[in-house]
Amino acid sequence: MRLIVAAFQDVPEETWGRSAGELEWDCWETVEHLADDMFCYALQLSAPNPPLDSYVPTLMTCQRDG
Repeated sequence: MRLIVAAFQDVPEETWGRSAGELEWDCWETVEHLADDMFCYALQLSAPNPPLDSYVPTLMTCQRDG
């Protein structure tokens, strides 16, 4: 976690809304997506009896359109 904070702490706030390379998402949405992925993988690996043919059920909601 410290490495992530160190990597992003000096990023100017105005750059988070810029397009993330060739993606349709901006930089903020891309980092958020990666964090969601890591959370879901950790949840899948830490569950005592995870389903073997699907993901551990979670509820995620979108705060923005799209």
